[in-house]
Amino acid sequence: MSRLLTRPPRWRRLWRRGSRTGTAGVSQPVTAGHGAIRDQTARSSDVQVGGWSRPWNLKGDRSVGGAPAAALWATDPAGFEQVGCVYTAQGFEYDYAGVIMGPDLVWRDDGWAMVRSANKDPDFRNRIKVDDSQADRLIRNVYKVLLARGVRGVAIHSVDPRTNDRLRVLAQ
Repeated sequence: MSRLLTRPPRWRRLWRRGSRTGTAGVSQPVTAGHGAIRDQTARSSDVQVGGWSRPWNLKGDRSVGGAPAAALWATDPAGFEQVGCVYTAQGFEYDYAGVIMGPDLVWRDDGWAMVRSANKDPDFRNRIKVDDSQADRLIRNVYKVLLARGVRGVAIHSVDPRTNDRLRVLAQ
């Protein structure tokens, strides 16, 4: 099951409904390449889509303000209110996952286009360490990893309106 849900708040209802019926196990929203990872020691709302916002998962081994440490983000129920990055999501499978596609991978004309300047991962932005073709491959791989986390279903949203339009066409 794949769904194009244009508003992430709808994802929560989908996952909560699955949990109540006993059909959902671990479900988490995930994101990549969207916004800078700012202060990960406090519960700020780093990821914003319209009026919806959530903090990134914490960085490090400490729990802060009820939020689980990075290694526990995907398995601790308190992590449900956070948005994970590819580094904390990889290696896990969820019944249902949500992927917020950032402005670093968009649909233009007849294909996917990388927008390197929109990616906030310092390793990907470093043109000395990573050339454009490597950055393109790495950014696409991030989304491949995230889109493969949901075993029973994946909800997708892009912050780019033209990309969302294309995703709607593909979902039909």
